[in-house]
Formats: sequence, structure tokens, C-alpha cells
Amino acid sequence: AALAAQGEMALSKILAVLPADARAAAERLPLFAISPGPDAATRERLQRLREAIEDRRVVVVDYVDLKDSRSHRRLRPLACVFWDAVWTLAAWCELRQDMRSFRIDRIETLQVLDERFRDEAGKTLPDLLRAVGVTDARS
Repeated sequence: AALAAQGEMALSKILAVLPADARAAAERLPLFAISPGPDAATRERLQRLREAIEDRRVVVVDYVDLKDSRSHRRLRPLACVFWDAVWTLAAWCELRQDMRSFRIDRIETLQVLDERFRDEAGKTLPDLLRAVGVTDARS
């Protein structure tokens, strides 16, 4: 919700500086992106994870995978990623000593610790992006 409000504010600022004809054309454009969005629990987890990523705080989760296997993980959250209809958390997993992704709707419990983490070679978002073949994070 906070990011949506900031997006609306940014859009209104952009529209305000457009020439009058371009602004009128943009305001007439019948373009809508309607989505019910994630459920309330997932929205709350997304907000907490976004804050943990910004503050570089370790998180502890209880997770249920697609095979209904349960695990308890300590993670360094790196990014929240939206894949068509599913939000995932990209993180360095201390249990597996590797990058992992977790569906946010499958996180049963989420605890944001006071403990902060620092960048270490092989455990950063740029490392993850290189591993999956993304050379430009803007693409």
C-alpha cells in the first residue's frame, strides 16, 4: 500500500510537468492494470520483508514447500520478485549455504531479527542475478 501511494504521487508529479497536450492525452488514455493483488497475510509479509531488505536484517521463517515439506530457515533477504501471479523472496539461505527462493504465500511464520548482515562475496543480490543470467537488473 505504501509503495502504491508513492507510485500514485510520482505519477501525479510526472503528469504535472508534461506539456498541456501530452498531459491531456495521458489522462484520456484508457489503460488499467487491475489485479486483486495478494491476500492480506502476503501483503503484510511483503511489507515486513521489504523493510528487512532495506535494513539488511536477517529473517527467520518457517516454510512449507510445494511438496508440503516443512523447514525452518535463517535467511538474508535480498529481493522480492513478482512472477506472473506469485511473489517470491530471493535470499541467501544459511541452512543450504546457497541462494534460494521462497514463495511468500508459503511462509508460515516470519521473524525479522535485530541482527544485520553485511555483503559477502557470493551472497549478494548482484551475485544472484549473475547466477541466473541477468546482466542488467533493469531488464
